[in-house]
Amino acid sequence: AYNNERKEAEKAEKMKGAVFPVVMKIIPQYIFNKKDPIVLGVNVQEGQLRLNTPLCALDPKKTPVSKGGAEPVPIGYVAGIEINKKAVDKAGKGQDVCVKIAPRNDQTHIMFGRHFDASNPISSVISRDSIDCLKEVFKDEMSKDDWKTIIKMKAYFDIE
Repeated sequence: AYNNERKEAEKAEKMKGAVFPVVMKIIPQYIFNKKDPIVLGVNVQEGQLRLNTPLCALDPKKTPVSKGGAEPVPIGYVAGIEINKKAVDKAGKGQDVCVKIAPRNDQTHIMFGRHFDASNPISSVISRDSIDCLKEVFKDEMSKDDWKTIIKMKAYFDIE
């Protein structure tokens, strides 16, 4: 019981550093709010969408292999996820959800339609630290597909 308690405490501490991989496609007819907070209907194409995940809009023309292209536009973090008007903590691959994206203080100017649109895939912002954190603490919550998504994203974000 003590070990489980310690593990849970460590997980809660590391949760701040862990960013789960997610790639979403915006559903164009479900744009509810364009600015602060941005509220969109999305389809989770890869990975898992979780609360407090930092998000960015990717350049639809840039593939992981091609260097150059537009940099990903940081658009905020996931403040809420809803499925059929019910709040949930996470959403998996293939689900259509409504996501509320709240900006950080330096992102309050970001606006749907101006900085990104429905053609831009939305992705979590991963880093070397977040990948290491997932390996250490969240192995049991990651599927093989999630790791494949991480590998693709590493190429996109130029992470070694």
